[in-house]
Amino acid sequence: MTPKWKKGLKYAAIGLAAVLLAAGGGFWIYAQDYYRADAAARQVLAEPSGKVEALEKMWVFRPDPEQTGRERDGGSPGLILLGAYSAAAIPEDLPTLEIYGSEDRVLDRSKLPVSPNTLLEIAGGNHAYFGDYGEQKGDGTAAISREEQQRQTAEAIVKFMTDGHER
Repeated sequence: MTPKWKKGLKYAAIGLAAVLLAAGGGFWIYAQDYYRADAAARQVLAEPSGKVEALEKMWVFRPDPEQTGRERDGGSPGLILLGAYSAAAIPEDLPTLEIYGSEDRVLDRSKLPVSPNTLLEIAGGNHAYFGDYGEQKGDGTAAISREEQQRQTAEAIVKFMTDGHER
């Protein structure tokens, strides 16, 4: 080895170490900034229900079918979207309910379907209040409480599921 080559190798090793350190530090900073579940969400997961199983090197959490509204045979009697829209076309014969809040500033409303039969707007609701993970960056300020938005959402879902998928 020549001294010049050793010097180049030394600089390359230092450069690689600096890049790895910067990437690791950047990931650590990125991983610290996420939406955390609030106390209500953690309480639901603390109760003994559902099933966790290993599947192809992944852990899968599957709540009991009775808790998710699924039929036991695995059928899909309908689709319910909360503060969301489908990226793919929804079959016309699939009963669908899309619920969003009037103060939702995260949802791209231009991508919602044009049919008002599948849409339900919760007056005063926002995007974050469909879940229990705290406020969401860029969202509007809700004019109703989280509990009220979730109550209205639950009532609409129950009505959708029990009235033959009609509102």
